Amino acid sequence: MPVLLSILDSGSRPSLMVSQMITHEQGHQITEMFDALYLSALPFLKKMLIDTLPPVSCIIGDGILGFVPDVAKELKIPLIHFRTVSACSIWAYFCIPLLIQAGNIPLRGRHEDMDRLITTVPGMEAFLRGRDLPGICKDNDINDRIFQFILDATLKSSEVDVLLLNTFEDLEGPILSHIRTKCPKIYTIGPLHLHLETRLAASNNMESFKSSNSLWEVDKSCMAWLDKQPPQSVIYVSFGSLAMLTREQYLEFWHGLVNSKQRKVVERMVNDVMVERREEFVKSG
Repeated sequence: MPVLLSILDSGSRPSLMVSQMITHEQGHQITEMFDALYLSALPFLKKMLIDTLPPVSCIIGDGILGFVPDVAKELKIPLIHFRTVSACSIWAYFCIPLLIQAGNIPLRGRHEDMDRLITTVPGMEAFLRGRDLPGICKDNDINDRIFQFILDATLKSSEVDVLLLNTFEDLEGPILSHIRTKCPKIYTIGPLHLHLETRLAASNNMESFKSSNSLWEVDKSCMAWLDKQPPQSVIYVSFGSLAMLTREQYLEFWHGLVNSKQRKVVERMVNDVMVERREEFVKSG
């Protein structure tokens, strides 16, 4: 009997890198939460796995739950890690030791050219820029608790029996080849939202199984306007379900879109600054 262990995640991200847009204080609150989870859940998990009948045949664990590999290894139970972020993102995390050795991180924000190419990550030398790196690589001490927490969780994926990724070979094949040097057994099962849509389409009761693959209510009011726009004339911006942006970060996105001189559809720009400047934003298109 398999056991599934997971934490809440917003699903596949379309961006090249996942940058946790959280403050330093919020980052430490997250690590404190996982420290508490480790202390309380580890003994419970171990007892449950030992006492369960029939015996547990494998564990499918969220890749960020760093204590699960320890329990699986101790009890000699095969472990499958499931990661919902892109293969590019995972590979960048795997290569953090190389980035440190080369002096590429931590980045110093305004004091560095964030558009310079980072050539230390194999397979991404031609397009990976400083600004594309995960948020923990920017203005952070490499001994920082949140930095070490995320790095350790990623490196433990190389110890598992199988790695499940929410991607597919045609999209990230070259990067998957590099990840296989660390984790030989990889199954690409994405995109998950397509599996969901396929199951819903085959269901006889669609109304009971509607899902938007999002934690937020979907605003479809823009669709009528979108259908009237010329092909390839709209920039779509999605921040996912969990990303928390500051006012300054929203403004940076907003100005970038305005300067592109293209029509825009912006999802989840519900920050006060968007409300205050909505009219100007719309007129800019």
